[in-house]
Amino acid sequence: MTYKIRLIIVFGSLWLLTAAAGALAGETLSAAETRKLNTFFSNFSEARMARFTPVSLSDEALLSFAMKHNYINNFKSLKQSTDQLSVLVPATLIDRTTTKYFGRTLHAHSGAPYSVLMADGEPLPFSQIRTLTALDDHRYQADGLVYLPGGPDPIDIHANPNIWNKDGVEVETIGRFTAIIKKETTDGGERWILTEYAVIEGTP
Repeated sequence: MTYKIRLIIVFGSLWLLTAAAGALAGETLSAAETRKLNTFFSNFSEARMARFTPVSLSDEALLSFAMKHNYINNFKSLKQSTDQLSVLVPATLIDRTTTKYFGRTLHAHSGAPYSVLMADGEPLPFSQIRTLTALDDHRYQADGLVYLPGGPDPIDIHANPNIWNKDGVEVETIGRFTAIIKKETTDGGERWILTEYAVIEGTP
């Protein structure tokens, strides 16, 4: 092997390593993007979404998330049951929710509209993103923290612990999350799709 060929191989390898490092570099998020992703991931922590991978995401998990999500975020638009002990989530709303957040729907519906028992207000966990790393094919790895307020009263989920402490708001760090998300282009613009998710409980 000649010296010139060796140089080509060496520099070629360095270029590949540099390109790979660039692809995996952490993304610099604007304040608006950070808030958007905080809200996006808080949807999963407040519904207490269970760990899943692209292979293990089941219809049962999708349905459970969609029912909880709509109970928390669309309560006023849901019809109450005749005994007024629960609210009913129609299949169309289930499909709209799972398509928005996971890019897919249930394979079939049985028992729709789905009943969700009404319960007293309780503190809802929320999430804040810490890092976003580009992978490939419009996919990113996201990592962040999961918090739990000390009461059910609304708080600013985008603030930091110093602000919460200054305002006398009790917030506990209950774990961290890691996720794979994919950016998709739609008629209405771009949106994030969750493809893999896990929460590691306990203080980081």
